[in-house]
Amino acid sequence: MELLQLVNNHVEQVKNADEAELFQKELAEKINNLLLNDFAQLVQLLYRIDIDETVLKRSLAQRNNEPAGMVIADMMIKRVANTIATKKHFKENNSSDIDESLKW
Repeated sequence: MELLQLVNNHVEQVKNADEAELFQKELAEKINNLLLNDFAQLVQLLYRIDIDETVLKRSLAQRNNEPAGMVIADMMIKRVANTIATKKHFKENNSSDIDESLKW
């Protein structure tokens, strides 16, 4: 399963803090593997999730006592969660406000 889909599924199905922490550790391992073996794929994934390079660099510098994989995993999970919440918000709140002839 593609890593982005894995993160999406996790964010939508997380049940408790222990499960979230375990997933973050597993994701961090996969990210560390990409850092070492396929950096281009990691960059592409970060681009698709829309993680700002400047924010990423700043977070890595500020959290330099944490493994890079954990920092990146945390940012990925938060970004995907935010994206899902935004989509749900607009889908629920705006679907009835749009003229039927303008909907796709």
